[in-house]
Amino acid sequence: FYLFINNEDNLPLKIEAVKTFSSTYTAIVYLENKNQYNLLLGNSSALAPLYDLQQLHIAEDTTIPPVSVGNIMPISQPLINVQKPTNKWMIWLAIATAGIVLSYFTYKLVKDMNKEKK
Repeated sequence: FYLFINNEDNLPLKIEAVKTFSSTYTAIVYLENKNQYNLLLGNSSALAPLYDLQQLHIAEDTTIPPVSVGNIMPISQPLINVQKPTNKWMIWLAIATAGIVLSYFTYKLVKDMNKEKK
């Protein structure tokens, strides 16, 4: 869970407690392109689908463990460490090289077009 508070220029807030809750639901599905699907959540009268895996008894051998959640701890450092590129000269070198190559081919094309006119 992430809690973002945009307090802007208001007086500082004092947060005494944060309580969260999440129910555990698991859904493992195979969806095919261009088909319409409906999720029936919390409907005890809904019928479970019969998949081919159940007929082949493959589903009995494979189990997917649920995700476990540990203790919530504060982040002491940023999650993403973005470093700015230090060698900008490489970009300018690539642009200059592309410009030279394009100029060369343009010159050859104009030269060949002038030969055909004569």
